[in-house]
Amino acid sequence: MIEKNIEFLNSKTEKLSGILTLPDGEPKAKALLAHGMYYYKSEDGVFDHLAEKLAKAGIASLRFDFTAHGDSQGNFIDFTLEQELSDFSKAYSYLNSAFPQTKKTILIGTSFGCVPVVLSKLPADAVVLLNPSVSGVTRRNTYDRLVENWEALLEKQGYIKHWKKGYKISKTFMKETLEINLVEHAGKLKGPLLFVHGDKDDLAPIKESKELFAAASEPKKFVTLHGVAHGFHTKKSEAQMIRTVMEWLGKTL
Repeated sequence: MIEKNIEFLNSKTEKLSGILTLPDGEPKAKALLAHGMYYYKSEDGVFDHLAEKLAKAGIASLRFDFTAHGDSQGNFIDFTLEQELSDFSKAYSYLNSAFPQTKKTILIGTSFGCVPVVLSKLPADAVVLLNPSVSGVTRRNTYDRLVENWEALLEKQGYIKHWKKGYKISKTFMKETLEINLVEHAGKLKGPLLFVHGDKDDLAPIKESKELFAAASEPKKFVTLHGVAHGFHTKKSEAQMIRTVMEWLGKTL
């Protein structure tokens, strides 16, 4: 396995940071990994370990930081849903240019990273949605719980700060995230689909994930990980998720 730090440009010619993970020998498939909102390409190590397992199975992968996340350039207050979709498309193009002879493509998103996977309509031979953030209702409930008087602050300042990381979240982006509901776009999901969701997820409820699953086309599979919270950020839940994904890909590709 070989890893390469790479850069490519977003629509504003700002640098986006990524890591290409290559298997030993010619890859049989390539995967694009989309991290969750306010996170970064590593996903606290979860995507690092997933990329390693993919490589061992002969699958090349690209994980990258969206604009204003991680090591990528840009100001978060200028970040929009349009920018995220554009970044995802740019990363998809970079992955294809890096492996022009590798025809099979896998799209993997986690949490809000599932939004560009669903909305982009990019061709894929397999799609994996990990604890998808589905509706604005749930996102609103999260802000209600974690940011005091956030709506008043948003009106007064034009932005609010993330409760942990201090990102300035613009009024435009807040409006977009609160309005989007992936169930309404389920028809855009094509190809074999795998959903993996923990039943103790209090940030992206499994109920909404199942609604998205029900609205999506066959072939599809839903796997519930019992006792698992959002993000798969424990060793046990991470191992369960990665094993589930790798077993499914082995049967699907």
